[in-house]
Amino acid sequence: VSQSRYFSVQAGGRIKPLYVLAKENIDFIFSQKPKMTPTLIFCKLSFLSQEDFSEKTELLFKVEHPDAKIFLGLEKQAKGVSLDILLNKEEDLRREYFARKINDGLKKEYNKLLQRMQAFMSIVNGELWTLPQVKNNEIVWEPLKLHLTSWKTNHFQQTQSLLEQYAQTYESREGTKHHLEYRYFKWKPYVFALITTLMGLLLLVLLPKAFLGISFVSLTLLIQVIAITTRVIISGRAPITNMYETVIFSGFGALIIASVLYFFKRDKIYLLAGLGYNFLTLLMSIFANNMLSPAISPLVPVLRDNFWLSTHVTTVILSYAALAVSWMLANLVILQKTFHFKTLTHYQEKAMVPLIYNAVKVGVVLLSLGVILGGVWADYSCIVTGK
Repeated sequence: VSQSRYFSVQAGGRIKPLYVLAKENIDFIFSQKPKMTPTLIFCKLSFLSQEDFSEKTELLFKVEHPDAKIFLGLEKQAKGVSLDILLNKEEDLRREYFARKINDGLKKEYNKLLQRMQAFMSIVNGELWTLPQVKNNEIVWEPLKLHLTSWKTNHFQQTQSLLEQYAQTYESREGTKHHLEYRYFKWKPYVFALITTLMGLLLLVLLPKAFLGISFVSLTLLIQVIAITTRVIISGRAPITNMYETVIFSGFGALIIASVLYFFKRDKIYLLAGLGYNFLTLLMSIFANNMLSPAISPLVPVLRDNFWLSTHVTTVILSYAALAVSWMLANLVILQKTFHFKTLTHYQEKAMVPLIYNAVKVGVVLLSLGVILGGVWADYSCIVTGK
């Protein structure tokens, strides 16, 4: 299905491109997969039977805990577990999960394995992919499995044109906003931000004048502003509602605060601290996929107040960012004293204390404001709910 990545689907409580749905699930389920796009793997799993899916042997389900590998009869160096082994062990896995009383890492790993199997079966059974239908002048989303039987009978003839008709029907009524999400995830803006952040760090350290380094700081901020704004447009809320967004926004906020401090104090060590922390957060967002998921999910009810979410939570995260700048400055002092870096030798320990203190002051003020706003939000919520 050549253009299926653009198709709209309803999953996880919102409308998204099929590409995003496919990538989220394929990345969650498999540690090793065929060398093809997530959309193509998703389509093959949805349309083909297990016998016809020739790349089945290349699929390995993720197993991260070493004790879980032992339970499945795998070596510790194994990249994952095959579908056949996992299906044979399914009942034993369920018994082991429910029998384990301690909610430790191993039990969580068993739960993830069961979730991966459930997600895999939802794809294979055509339950995860939904198609937009117009009924009573409203868009109704039906699972793919309702159409698979008739399509298989006709050997999938005209399937492409039928899918395109569904997509056109939806887009003519609801627009193409979901295309923006596809472009956002394909663009991978934080990879570019990581590169510009690293270039800014190197130029500030190696060159006596800060002009080129500041240029890359500005470019990094521009990329992250565009990326964060795009995510806000897609989700319709402030970009601070899960761990992934918090990490990204705290690094961005640290660079903003460091730039402001540099503007007033004219000391490039603030930029080094802001870039350093932003670099760490970008590394986490790109490579720590098991810890931080970039998926955009619906908010829990307690957070569905955009005004207070945008003020209280943003202020608190910005306070963390300012305190992170002070942490990076303190680490620079430790590095200077330990390794005697030539680029930092003229920053004496006593001269560094007020620099660190300036960042701490900003952090404390923002944190105090955030706590006050949190109290006001709690009081407002009690009044609205009557509790």
